[in-house]
This record gives sequence, C-alpha cells and structure tokens, in this order.
Amino acid sequence: MVVNQASLRVHSRTALPADERLYPLERPKLAAGKARFWPSECICPHMGKLLMSLFLLVAPMALAAGDISGKWSGSMEMKAPDGTTQTMPVTAEFKQDGKSVTGTAGREGDEQLTLQKGTIEDTKFTFEVSAPDGTYSVSLVIVSDSQLQGDVSFNDPDGNKQTARISFKRQ
Repeated sequence: MVVNQASLRVHSRTALPADERLYPLERPKLAAGKARFWPSECICPHMGKLLMSLFLLVAPMALAAGDISGKWSGSMEMKAPDGTTQTMPVTAEFKQDGKSVTGTAGREGDEQLTLQKGTIEDTKFTFEVSAPDGTYSVSLVIVSDSQLQGDVSFNDPDGNKQTARISFKRQ
C-alpha cells in the first residue's frame, strides 16, 4: 500500500491518513499489521474515567437502597439536660412496599408503636411514631443492606425540642 506523504498528519503514536480524519468514529484500520487508536479524535477522551466515576457514585446507592423489610435492633443515644448520655436499646420491624414503609418501632421490651408516614426516597428513610408522651420523628440513612443510622427528634414534657442519635442493624 502506497500512501502519499502529503496526506499524512503526524500523531503522537502513528500517522493518520486524511480519510481517517474525516470519519474518526469508524473502526480503526490496520497500518503495518498493527491496530491503532485515535485518542485525539474521540468525542470525549476521558469517557472511561467519567463512566467509572459515575459507577462508583451510583453503585453504593443502588446497593444501599435495597428492601429494608425485616426485623432490626439497635440503640438510641441522647444527652440528658445534665450533660450525661443515656443509651437505650430499640427494636423495629419494617415492611417495605415500593417507597412506602409500614411496621412498628420502639424501646426494646416496651410496647412497639405503629409507624406513620413511613417513606423511602433514595437512601433516606423517614417515619413518625406516636407515643403517650408525644410524637417522635425519625430520619434515617440507609448505610448498607444491614445498617441504618440517623436522628430522632421529639418534644420533652416541658415542650423543649430534643434530638437523639439512633442506629439499627438487621437481625
């Protein structure tokens, strides 16, 4: 094969004939028995890095956003007005149906309270429970298939807003 030297363009790896510059997305042609790749003519030379970054960002969310149905146990930590930390065991049983969640939650050994307004959006899981001493609003993050973490907010008997950290592990 004879190629006119005037029609060649110098490239960092190989020289490309002019007709290949016209159709850069075609299958690479063989030159002297070796396949070439044309990185300077790609639409996005960093497409591989971009796709890998996207995968690494989305994969954990897809794994974490699995079905949370089942029995869970954990603990709730809250600071008392005197500055001490109180930890109490909690349990829950959830039933997920799409983005809606029903079930029960409460202190371990106590009567379990029925979930209200239970919803899941991406990796965020929120619900409320009504107890005799008020309503508890729970906001959790689905950390993994077997772990939930977040906050509980409620009003104490004096009407002051209190918050506590809560974490669950699947049983």
